[in-house]
Amino acid sequence: MGFKILKDFNLAILAKQLWRLHNNPNSLWAQCYMVKYYPNTDVLHSTVGYNPSFAWRSIHQSLWIINKGSCWKIGNGQKVRVLEDNWLPYQNGFRVVSPNTNSSIPLLVKDFLSVDPPDWNDQLLQELLLPIDSHQVLQLPIIHPYEDDELMWMFENNGNYTVKSGYLAMQIWKTRGRQEASTSTTDNQI
Repeated sequence: MGFKILKDFNLAILAKQLWRLHNNPNSLWAQCYMVKYYPNTDVLHSTVGYNPSFAWRSIHQSLWIINKGSCWKIGNGQKVRVLEDNWLPYQNGFRVVSPNTNSSIPLLVKDFLSVDPPDWNDQLLQELLLPIDSHQVLQLPIIHPYEDDELMWMFENNGNYTVKSGYLAMQIWKTRGRQEASTSTTDNQI
């Protein structure tokens, strides 16, 4: 595999455990973690909490990898928060750019879906989102409106996280970060 940076490889392995916690929430170990560390949310929106175990603290350090490299495939829209989650695959960062105007209650993707026939609520999209976001949303096909939303890893064709693709994604992000940093310092010098 050619892993060179051991810290990144370890984070990629921990991210695999986080992926398993998310995809197998009914497993015994996932339920134990859920009861102790994130009883009122899911693993992707969890916090480290008070007095965490070494294992949970380690796994939680890899949360940024899953959040940065994954995107939701929309089904019924009940799990995906419009402004906070990654769900627009054609947009940079997979997120909407519309500002959070006045919502104390998180807006879910299901709020933009009409049930019969399954389609996007164009009028509500135009009211609540910027034109660039509403255009991107209208481009998304509604394939499975009666199935749950599914998290996809964007660096694998099948959508499942692997340690290898997680490690490679981190290397790509680091390279991009260095290129952006060198570009900005060059601009400042000019």
